[in-house]
Amino acid sequence: MFSNQPAIRDDGARVVVMLRGELDIANAADLGAVLSEAVARNPHVIADLSDLTFIDCASLGILVRARTRAREAGGDLVLAGARGRVRKGAGPAVPGWCVPCRYQRGRGGAERV
Repeated sequence: MFSNQPAIRDDGARVVVMLRGELDIANAADLGAVLSEAVARNPHVIADLSDLTFIDCASLGILVRARTRAREAGGDLVLAGARGRVRKGAGPAVPGWCVPCRYQRGRGGAERV
């Protein structure tokens, strides 16, 4: 179970999933359920990682699978806001995926870089 439940916001154009704290094998299944729900709502998903402090390979695998499902449904799942250890861990694991867009939190949308 998540120690810090992710917030999900759907503005109609995209779903933003704000992840917090640590993601590891203990909560990977919960992450999968949250991302499956997000993709089912709208295949255009932004995973906001700005409040995430740790992510392991099990959780990265869940993100990759969710991205595949989103793309199959005609959308995409992009990562935004990764910093520090999270960016260092996710960047090499999925090259070019960490910053395909710049997410503007206060505006509730995303801008392409």
